[in-house]
Amino acid sequence: MNIEKINIQNSIGIAILAVIAYLLFLKPLFKRITGEQDDETSVLKGISKGSTSKSGVTKAFDTLYFAKVANDKGKKPTEMLKAYGYKADKLIQLANALYDAKGIVNDDETLVFNVFSSLPNLFVASALAFTFKQTYKRDLQSFLQSFLNEKEYRQLVKILNNKKAL
Repeated sequence: MNIEKINIQNSIGIAILAVIAYLLFLKPLFKRITGEQDDETSVLKGISKGSTSKSGVTKAFDTLYFAKVANDKGKKPTEMLKAYGYKADKLIQLANALYDAKGIVNDDETLVFNVFSSLPNLFVASALAFTFKQTYKRDLQSFLQSFLNEKEYRQLVKILNNKKAL
């Protein structure tokens, strides 16, 4: 009878641990993989929507902003990007770095901040958003919101809003 009690207690303990593991680790992981929104993601989207159309974050994630600016100046986007020292291969490298910043267990938020801090202006940021979308078929802003928490996303918004628009 003692063996049966031990087996039942072990089974109950294993079941409780499985539920805890699911709630703490697997459920958030599945949400991130499937792109399902939770309360935190909704709050982050609200931060972006609260930005005015003149704000840096709006222009930075607008995949057509860089083309509009180039067109207004009567130049090709590639010419203007070269003037800032950016070619397609460099933008692809940055897009790859941003994509790789999202980890399964741990994310590299510092890399995200460093990438955007290194960009000279919103024109190049917009070109990066365009390159990311063309490469990964995903919106860069939504992708970043899928793993940055509210505080980190606010820091990114602050970086972008301090960038110069053209």
